[in-house]
Amino acid sequence: MTGLCLKCKPGYLGDYCDKACGDFFWGQNCSQWCSSYCQNKSCNNINGECYGGCSAGYTSPQCTQVCNAMTHGRNCSETCSMNCTDQKCDPVSGKCYVCIPGLKGDFCDRICNETTYGQNCSQACSRNCTDQKCDPVKGKCSQCVTGLTGDFCNQICAKDKWGPDCQINCRNNCFNLSCDRQTGKCDSGCDGFMDPPDCTVECQSGQWGHNCSNECDSRCKDKSCDRVTGLCVYVCDSHTNLSCPADCPSGYHGSNCTLKCSSTCKNQLCNGLGYCITCLPGHTGLYCENGLNSETGSSSLTFSSGVGIGVAVGAIVIILVDVVVVIVCRTGITTFRNRSNNDSPTAPQQRTYDSLKQMNEYSHSYETSKSTSEVKVKSDKKHDQDDRKTEPYENTSNTVYETVG
Repeated sequence: MTGLCLKCKPGYLGDYCDKACGDFFWGQNCSQWCSSYCQNKSCNNINGECYGGCSAGYTSPQCTQVCNAMTHGRNCSETCSMNCTDQKCDPVSGKCYVCIPGLKGDFCDRICNETTYGQNCSQACSRNCTDQKCDPVKGKCSQCVTGLTGDFCNQICAKDKWGPDCQINCRNNCFNLSCDRQTGKCDSGCDGFMDPPDCTVECQSGQWGHNCSNECDSRCKDKSCDRVTGLCVYVCDSHTNLSCPADCPSGYHGSNCTLKCSSTCKNQLCNGLGYCITCLPGHTGLYCENGLNSETGSSSLTFSSGVGIGVAVGAIVIILVDVVVVIVCRTGITTFRNRSNNDSPTAPQQRTYDSLKQMNEYSHSYETSKSTSEVKVKSDKKHDQDDRKTEPYENTSNTVYETVG
């Protein structure tokens, strides 16, 4: 018997298995190399565990396992930066494969400069951005150049806007509110002004509209109209609306067509000032407010005419009443005197004469009162040429004169 070992335990070698493996070997008959990722390259001679741990990027007892995507360093003990896209990095160095948008650098710890954006700041900001500056993450422009708008300054201003980000309104002086999106000057002409594209000189009197090319309607008072709309500044000379070509409905006038024409206007038609076009028969005046006197043909106010007629009718009625009263009284007196004549032969003739005389007197007095409108009966004495004597007789209602034979 020699005593030689047929097989050695892991980590040993020799005929008698009495020699440990060297620094870089381990296992059965020391046949395996220690992992190259072992710190200091040495390992346990029996199981191969690395002394001092693993080099960067590896893990496991024997340092044979690579770090997962989100760790790095010795024994994979460090986490990749959150600035790395998907938080993935090199397992040894920890450098990010790709940075999240807006950052750059090996470890994605630097912000993009003002003119770049995106992952690793690899994209240039749009030239439509003012000074070509944009948001480092999404590339949105901080401000657009004149005439453009939108997040990426890729939209043209509306026709009534201009300037940076299209924030300035075109002037009211511009026709249809349209202006150049970069300069703000009126690109379609002026509205109420005469010097395109600046449009700073107002239309002259009597002109209006696009580049002052329209003339105010001749029916506008003083031919004056709004330089933009063309509406008459004052009520039209012959129309009723502020806009001369359009009349109010028949029978109305005024700036808002709310006033009624006079009822004495023929067909109730009037002009813008309310003057009647034609009067009804028997009326005159601008508003046909005067009535015509049927006897003289002269005009008088309708109210005054009514008052005059009433007074005249009243006077005539009073005269007629007085005449009747006087006749009744005289008839009674004549009868009394005839009886006192003791049946004189001349009595019937005298009575007849007296009666005719009375009728003549009061007929004359009535006619005189009618022409003078005075309630007073006058004597017919001046028309009688005889020398008959007269004596007064006093009546309780009126004073008359009786002829005495």
